[in-house]
Amino acid sequence: MPASLEEVTAVGAEAPARDLGVSPEAVARVWNAARRLYESGLHPAIQLCVRRHGQVLIDRAIGHARGNGPAAQRSVS
Repeated sequence: MPASLEEVTAVGAEAPARDLGVSPEAVARVWNAARRLYESGLHPAIQLCVRRHGQVLIDRAIGHARGNGPAAQRSVS
């Protein structure tokens, strides 16, 4: 797990939540759930794209496509 999740987080272009009839707190709850899932170690990466009324509400990814699986933690002699 990286020291800071921001190091492995990417955020795309997102419409303001209120413009789409969604509270920013609701968006934060959804993203925090995705972060907790990532922190569980079950998935090396998670990508989430949510649209509402045809516009992107959430476009975020966390983790690595390669390099942070169980084998990556072992040193090879």
